[in-house]
Amino acid sequence: MSCCHTTRLSLWECSRRRLRRRPGITGDRGRTEPLPDSNHFLSPYRPDGQSRSPSGLASNGRPNVKEQDTLLAAAGAARENSHAPHSRFRVGAAVRGASGRIFGGCNIESASYGLGVCAERVAVLKAISEGERVIEAVAVVTDAKSPTPPCGACRQVLWEFCGDVELVLATVKGQVELYRLSALFPRPFDSSRR
Repeated sequence: MSCCHTTRLSLWECSRRRLRRRPGITGDRGRTEPLPDSNHFLSPYRPDGQSRSPSGLASNGRPNVKEQDTLLAAAGAARENSHAPHSRFRVGAAVRGASGRIFGGCNIESASYGLGVCAERVAVLKAISEGERVIEAVAVVTDAKSPTPPCGACRQVLWEFCGDVELVLATVKGQVELYRLSALFPRPFDSSRR
């Protein structure tokens, strides 16, 4: 067993002990391997050298780690611009369009609480406003103790503009969870209901 399982260390702590864990589909514990010398922002993961398909999945059906890291880095960078004076809960999101372009967004709060906007919606709306029509992946980064899924309003917007997209949820300490939107939003409302 890895140090994560025997001493309940976070992934970030394991990476600091020169170990890393390969990401997998939700619930997959992965394996531990020596961490290369390079220092990573957010994620201690490295590409595993397997062939990749255009859909962003490796030939074995697992997420493309390099693309996942790029998306997480963009979400982490967007989080730095968060304006959260009321909740102090800073969130960054990034979406990757079919064109390959990445759009970041952060949460922006208002003194009139209901007028605040979540990071996920900011990122999606930026992509749409820049002409992107197909969004293939979404990443969300917070400083919570565990990865935080989008709120209900964001799930609705994500469903309308992204469909059953892959979500990469992460903490600033490197904990990562992967979901399909349909797992978090099983009975969505969309134009097919009208």
